[in-house]
Amino acid sequence: SLLTLHLCWMAAKRVFDVVVCGAGSAGCTLARRLADRMPSLSVALLEEGPSDFLPSIHIPAALGTLPWLPFNSYRFFTEREKELEGRSLFWPRGRCLGGSSSINAMIYIRGHPDDYNRWRDVFGLDSWSWERALQYFLRAEGQTADDLARLPHHNGDGPLSVSDLRYVHSSSARFIQACVDAGMDERRDFNDPSSMHGAGVYQVTQRDGMRGSAAKSYLSSPLPSNLTVLTGASVSRLLFDEDAGRARGVEVNGAEITARKKVYLCAGSVHSPTILLRSGIGPSSSMPSSVTPIIAMEGVGKNLRDHLDVTLSAESYPAHSLGMTVSSIPLYLREGLTYLQQRAGRLTSNVAEAGGFLDSGEKKREGKGGKETAAPDLQYHFCSAIVKDHGRFPPYPFGYSLHCCDLHPTSQGEIRIDKRGMPVIAANYLTTERDRAVLTKGVKKAAEVMASEHLTSIRKRQYSPKRVSVEDIVSMSDEAVLEEVVRPLAETIYHPIGTCKMGAAADSMAVVGQDFNLHGVEGLAVVDASVFPELVSGNTNAPTIMLAEAAADIGEQELA
Repeated sequence: SLLTLHLCWMAAKRVFDVVVCGAGSAGCTLARRLADRMPSLSVALLEEGPSDFLPSIHIPAALGTLPWLPFNSYRFFTEREKELEGRSLFWPRGRCLGGSSSINAMIYIRGHPDDYNRWRDVFGLDSWSWERALQYFLRAEGQTADDLARLPHHNGDGPLSVSDLRYVHSSSARFIQACVDAGMDERRDFNDPSSMHGAGVYQVTQRDGMRGSAAKSYLSSPLPSNLTVLTGASVSRLLFDEDAGRARGVEVNGAEITARKKVYLCAGSVHSPTILLRSGIGPSSSMPSSVTPIIAMEGVGKNLRDHLDVTLSAESYPAHSLGMTVSSIPLYLREGLTYLQQRAGRLTSNVAEAGGFLDSGEKKREGKGGKETAAPDLQYHFCSAIVKDHGRFPPYPFGYSLHCCDLHPTSQGEIRIDKRGMPVIAANYLTTERDRAVLTKGVKKAAEVMASEHLTSIRKRQYSPKRVSVEDIVSMSDEAVLEEVVRPLAETIYHPIGTCKMGAAADSMAVVGQDFNLHGVEGLAVVDASVFPELVSGNTNAPTIMLAEAAADIGEQELA
């Protein structure tokens, strides 16, 4: 097997110049860029999961099946959430080449320019700004839409294929019209830095009708001889020199792999802090007694933030939507043949086809000089299918769903490790009045859209919530919506960040500096969504790849 071959290879060679832990969005990008630019540098890219061999990973509409499969995703659960009726929320994360970019909805969103200017103006990261972030977004982007590729804020030459959807269900078009009737603009390009407010069809990271994960984008072409990719490589902890001042490697499957120059943690917002804590780096209160603290770094595992999402769903008809029922088997057999022959049809849908960005009306974050930022604080994802409990328990009838999330929550959670060294996730959702107010207002606005004639005309019946209708939600008090809709229905939309926060050395909660290097430790950096100081305005995959492109530039200078 592939794993056996890799383990046999490990017995022969365990020393590299650079070791990258985690082959997700950041790890694939960083490892490939370093290996290409520095041919004399030996780079190992380690992934705990398998390769991305499953066909369902590459067929866009099959993403709904991926959370069921434990060998390509981690199936985490949060601790019981006090503000969500004591529920424990399901948190899937990618566990294969490509990481979560191999199981996500492929939506390409960069965020708002104010997000990155706040890194400079609020968090003191003076090398960061929208202009710098745009430089790396462009380096990664391979825009395939001719009308966008020629614009100065897009690029058609990067490895990350960004495309228009090949198939959009009519329910998505009806959603957009409902948003326009509610006062929103119709938007072609959510990544236009002049404004992202409005509703429209999302662009996706797909190539020729197939998923374009970070693995597909950065590892598909023939690999350079100095880059070795290892699957089935479980990193248990970091290894340090005697005084813990420098990282010298990692422990993998009980063996040691040495990094002569640098170790990069790219394991994501759950696993990067977990590995640090297992290694004795972080607050002792977040480690079991079996771990010997080495460096007391208070911010490791702290500052956890995530986009919390509430879904309103309705049953519809096969002509307008997707479903998972026995009666739909003939339909999907026909669609499967179309997909195999033409890479076209319904199976090219990313399900979350359309969406929008809008303001709740609540006070926004502040930027330079205390001025409110222009970034939206709410996001819609409109799905041409019923999405309930992360699609884990089919069958589902044909239908559609509107998801609404608060883009800039102020509630903060944390990640600890238990006595087995496994992550314990306390998300602490909705612990601030601001978060409860913004999400509640967002749900009421979403209900207004769902109650539009454009959607009710294809609605058979309301699916969720069952307690109240969307028409009722529009007229309910904010407190009633919070208690009857938000608390019982809210779930993650899979964007955890911040658990290895980027910040100045004077910031007691900062784990890495703006060069991604761990404060106080040489030869160790963290490059993934865990370093975001706060959430960006939208999906986090493209911004994570952007960070890895920036880290590759810094690494090339440091490692030369």
